[in-house]
Amino acid sequence: MRSALALGLAVAALATGLTLATAPSALAYNNLPCGPGNPTQSDQAVATSLNGRLNGRLRAGVNSYQVSCARAVVETVRSRGLDEHAAAIAITTTIVESNIKNLDGGDRDSRGLFQQRPSQGWGTPEQVVDPVHATNEFVNHLLRVTNWHGRPIGEVCQDVQRSGTPDAYGPQAHDGEVIAGALWGGGARNSRAARYSSDFNGNGSSDYAAYQASDGSFHVLFDTGGAAYHPTWRLGQAGDLPITGDWNGNGNSDYGVYRPSDGSFHILFDSGGLYEPTWRLGGPGSLPVAGDWNGNGNSDYAVYNPADGSFHVLFDSGGLYEPTWRLGQTGDLPVAGDWNGNGNSDYGVYRPSDGSFHVLFDTGGLYEPSWRLGQTGDRPVAGDWNGNGNSDYGVYRPSDGSFHVLFDTGGLYEPSWRLGSTGHLPV
Repeated sequence: MRSALALGLAVAALATGLTLATAPSALAYNNLPCGPGNPTQSDQAVATSLNGRLNGRLRAGVNSYQVSCARAVVETVRSRGLDEHAAAIAITTTIVESNIKNLDGGDRDSRGLFQQRPSQGWGTPEQVVDPVHATNEFVNHLLRVTNWHGRPIGEVCQDVQRSGTPDAYGPQAHDGEVIAGALWGGGARNSRAARYSSDFNGNGSSDYAAYQASDGSFHVLFDTGGAAYHPTWRLGQAGDLPITGDWNGNGNSDYGVYRPSDGSFHILFDSGGLYEPTWRLGGPGSLPVAGDWNGNGNSDYAVYNPADGSFHVLFDSGGLYEPTWRLGQTGDLPVAGDWNGNGNSDYGVYRPSDGSFHVLFDTGGLYEPSWRLGQTGDRPVAGDWNGNGNSDYGVYRPSDGSFHVLFDTGGLYEPSWRLGSTGHLPV
């Protein structure tokens, strides 16, 4: 028997085939998966980063399952060639209709994230609980709405859903935009994550990786979980230093090493093929660092000289850039990331002696946060582990194979698993 709330809402429902803007998750419906293997570690990281940023129905926070469902919606919207605004409209709708849960029931025959009704032509009962199908159907209706891109999100949601409670969507639009924005960085900006960090599966969030210089092996733990990936091939020789970036511009990280003894780079593209350029950059004492300083979507080659704090950047498009300014001091280690989220890499160094980061933004201005991360012997690593398009700060501890990540949105993540051990270097 339905509750009085559900009965009252059913009486008010319009004959559109959609449920009303209620909170069906309050009823006794089950949550269906939103994709194989979901939710992931990355989904949990995004959920953590969203806490405190939402001010609507979900202000108490979302969980990794809800993020996995939101991610399925965002990725489907993107696959249709639409933009982040369209994703925000779709996510806002799912907040209102299902609290971003793929429900196996609802008012009358409504089901799924959007609470679509099979009896009204939205698909079979199985299709409306398929997030891809349901989102595509939503998009099909969205594209029929006049000036959908230029009107308030709440109004557009109502034009698609034609709910009996038309004012329910507007108050959730802020959260829809925040969630869509956090996830949009993991797709349309896929190459951004790969440019300066280890995104070997190309999903827009960084993976965890370590390199063993003694045997030239890489060890990768994907952000989506599962056993570590240990490719059988080897790259480099003793004394080489690891570096990763997206040098072929396909959105996936490539594997690389830098040889300080002669200043050479050796790149194994993710698509296959070894690239060993004849030019040289730096030399003994130089440390490699990858970033996208010209903002064209491909990684550039760079080295840092700890002795004088100088960077030397060879753009992928050609041309050597050697800025006159200096950053850091003897013993500092280089790290590059996009901490201001503008699509270009910033310059950074990490000071193992006190756990401090020192960042020179590509737009100018030195940022030296007062907090500290790690301990003596730790090595810096930058990546976008919460998938919001901005770099997070991280360190890897070779003594025990642990990672310690401070999200750009706040919150320290210290996973219990270990990767590598003494002698390994992070990438």
